[in-house]
Amino acid sequence: MRNNTFRRGTFRRGAFRSGAAALTGLLAIGVAASLAWPGAAVAEHPTARSATSAELAASAELAASAELAASAELAASAESAASAESAASAELATSAESAAGRPARCRGAVEFVVDAGTPATNRAAECITVGGVVRFEHIGPQQMANTPDTTDCFYAAGVLTCRLLQIGDIFFEWEAEEVPQRLDVTVAKAMASPTCVRGGRTVTYDFNEEMPWWSPCLQVGAVLRVTNLGSGRLEISPPPGVLCEQPRPGVHDCRMLAPTTLSVLAYEGDRRRTMSIVVIP
Repeated sequence: MRNNTFRRGTFRRGAFRSGAAALTGLLAIGVAASLAWPGAAVAEHPTARSATSAELAASAELAASAELAASAELAASAESAASAESAASAELATSAESAAGRPARCRGAVEFVVDAGTPATNRAAECITVGGVVRFEHIGPQQMANTPDTTDCFYAAGVLTCRLLQIGDIFFEWEAEEVPQRLDVTVAKAMASPTCVRGGRTVTYDFNEEMPWWSPCLQVGAVLRVTNLGSGRLEISPPPGVLCEQPRPGVHDCRMLAPTTLSVLAYEGDRRRTMSIVVIP
């Protein structure tokens, strides 16, 4: 009995060992087949998945940075182009001003006031367009030593007012508290100015008034009206710059047609009145 029992136990242990070895062999064959088969699924390792996500995020960040850099470069290029265009426009405007016979920085047809009674050193030169006025205040009737021929000046109550009639460089000289004074003025080509009588409006001169006539500044389209003057007693030259008519006896209406400087002569018997008219655009 003992011998049989021993043999059965020994047989069972051997069978178990043989079965385990066979199962191990089968598993090894299955794993090898899985590895060798092209379509076999291979589990992805979590670490590999994290590395791939980080790489994609880095690529997206680099692409966004490159896009932002390109946008900034385009914006800078556009800004530079706009600045260059503005500079070119300013240069063209300055060239146009120079071509028109007018410095880039000129006061226009304004009234420029000078305190002639106060001495000044290194008085700055001025640029005023045709039709403008230089007004000297606190000055005596004979105090102005030099009055340019291309101006029309009127004196009253300590004020000398000079209308600028033609293009050119002129100067005024006088004394203030026994100190010689000089003002240089560049008279440039006429331009539109709110200080002149606007087109469509009328300025009236009475032939019988006591005060002397003084040269006005009128825009094209404005009208000079002379009253109390007989027919054929008004002469304005040059004729192409003005059109005159008599709407009723004793009244002359003259419309300004083009920028120019006109000479006016009105007479009745031995009485004569003269003045100049500056016509601006």
